[in-house]
Amino acid sequence: DSTGDWSSDVCSSDLTSILAQTNTTLPNIPACAITCTLSTIPTSSCASYGVSNITCICTDVGFQAAFFQCQQACESSKRT
Repeated sequence: DSTGDWSSDVCSSDLTSILAQTNTTLPNIPACAITCTLSTIPTSSCASYGVSNITCICTDVGFQAAFFQCQQACESSKRT
């Protein structure tokens, strides 16, 4: 798995500052993870908070399910 265990690191960090950095400075966070986080939040119950509410992102089951599906599709598309 190319994603490693970055998700637990994100959930214990300030996601706003993490996502504000580029993938060149954050080699441990895959591009798919950043893309899927930013594309999934607007359709989740965390939408009103954006990326600033780590508690919402890390506990919202709907967000997590949508994020997982997005990430699986993204990672699969990179393998083909």
